[in-house]
Amino acid sequence: MIIIKSLTKNKEKKWDKFVSSNKNGYLLHKSSYITFQKENNRNTKGLMFYKNKELIGLISLNKERLFLFTRYHGQELLIKNKKYKKEIIEILKEKLKGTYIKINNKTNNITNSVTPLTFILDTKNKDISSILKEDISSGAERAIKKAMKNNLKVEITNSKKEITKFYPIYCRKMQEFGSKPNSLKSIINLLKNKGYKLFNIYFKNKVIAGGTMIISKNKITNHLASSKREYLKYSPNNFLYYQMIIFAKKNKLRFVDYGPSLKFDKVAKFKESMGGKSTPFEEHIILNKTNYFILNFLSLFILKIKRII
Repeated sequence: MIIIKSLTKNKEKKWDKFVSSNKNGYLLHKSSYITFQKENNRNTKGLMFYKNKELIGLISLNKERLFLFTRYHGQELLIKNKKYKKEIIEILKEKLKGTYIKINNKTNNITNSVTPLTFILDTKNKDISSILKEDISSGAERAIKKAMKNNLKVEITNSKKEITKFYPIYCRKMQEFGSKPNSLKSIINLLKNKGYKLFNIYFKNKVIAGGTMIISKNKITNHLASSKREYLKYSPNNFLYYQMIIFAKKNKLRFVDYGPSLKFDKVAKFKESMGGKSTPFEEHIILNKTNYFILNFLSLFILKIKRII
């Protein structure tokens, strides 16, 4: 019989050891990321699955309410052995009564049937010059050359001092979107992880753009990226994404993930110009199937209204 236990402070080392030993585990599964979520007022919890006192799986979930609906979403389910998958899912269904769960057979992901998009560049068997020629649009390539001509530089770091330079730029961008920024303290704490990096873009000794990046076993993912509007003429965003590509090649990472966007958004077109191919973004949603479609419609509607305002 499988028993579920909640992640507590005294179980964090055991949790992180399991994540590190799992081939699909990376920063977003670690206890430090769950702490990051909680520090930013998200209702996040970690669930650990035990069988005969042995830890056989875990998952972190965020609980959200939108109007009268409740939904759970989080990172993919990590399991020690595939033979436990079916039993764990049944236990989850029982714990989260009335939920709809769908598992992608190629991974252990808990996912939904209708998803937003993320934009990923596959760099396999390609050097920088071939990526520029084959994947990046001519307009984006010109923008990269323009940034280099203007002597834009990148600082890749985990420095507390550097994040304080980027944070005001990030906050202003979040205000433009009508969203609450993650706290500076929580980002500083996350930067203590080896799998989390800050890319600051400099123009004449001044930070004009940047982004925090999640580094997994074969991918670099854009987490929090922003730029100063008044410096867009120097193409800092193209330069930032180009630096992600360079970092991926230097560190033998296959994929460059520019992050999720809605297909109608102009940001999606920008990501495509930098070689990103649209890919279903798995949010690992767990909830009633009918409720999912209602929530998906309402979320998109609210987002469109925000952008109009």
